[in-house]
Amino acid sequence: MARRYPREVHEFIAANVVGRTTRELVSLVNAQFNLDFTESAMKSYKTNHHPKSGTPCGFPVGHTTSVFPRAVVDYILENYIGVGHKEMAQRLNERFGTSYTTTQIKGFYGNHKLNSGLDGRFEKGRVPANKGKKGVCAPGCERTQFRKGNLPATTKPIGYERISKDGYVEVKVKMRPSRPDCNDNFVAKHRLIWEQAYGPIPPDCVVIFKDGNRRNFDISNLALVTKAERLEMTRRGLFSTDAELTEAGVMVARVRTTVYKKKKATKKRGKGA
Repeated sequence: MARRYPREVHEFIAANVVGRTTRELVSLVNAQFNLDFTESAMKSYKTNHHPKSGTPCGFPVGHTTSVFPRAVVDYILENYIGVGHKEMAQRLNERFGTSYTTTQIKGFYGNHKLNSGLDGRFEKGRVPANKGKKGVCAPGCERTQFRKGNLPATTKPIGYERISKDGYVEVKVKMRPSRPDCNDNFVAKHRLIWEQAYGPIPPDCVVIFKDGNRRNFDISNLALVTKAERLEMTRRGLFSTDAELTEAGVMVARVRTTVYKKKKATKKRGKGA
């Protein structure tokens, strides 16, 4: 329920609202009538009773806070073009004895929509501050540097096995001192076993586990199929935990993909005629 105030309170507010901010009016009313008006309550009162203070909302034009005095604001507005946030903070601190941070100046630029014109790129012909310093280090630090050819203690030996995120066992097959644990050092174990038995795997082929067990590396449990055949088996649900049924599924997929290729080739020849 809205709070009711005595008539003299309404009259006092109407007589003193002009030219005063909400905070000033609250202080006057509370002091005069010993009330507990808050700024929020006074704003609601103004909304409901529509007394006009005559003061503009927000800060008046040219208003500055103690953080950025008028002299500082004038200096920024006169010199911001071509001057970045960090440099402006340094200039102000040297000129006015202040302690502005780069973040504060960045906020000021943003609030006042000031564009310095800088895009963060090096100007043509500008010399980097660290030119000629590549490889320079403090005296004595050489003792802790890696020697050429040195391998980290965490380097895995050739033959080391790991489990990939897809659940396949991978074997490290070569060593690259520059990147000892990079992905091209590892090969899927079932592919490695197949290649050791039958030679390189064609680019369009994959090796599958007939019984679906990715830990059964017996060569008799592995089968080479094309990517098209594997896709056909997946679509038709021809994979099984029974190795013989999977073998039959491979034959079915092989026949279907062969038929599809022949139909496609015939159709293409017909269009050419």
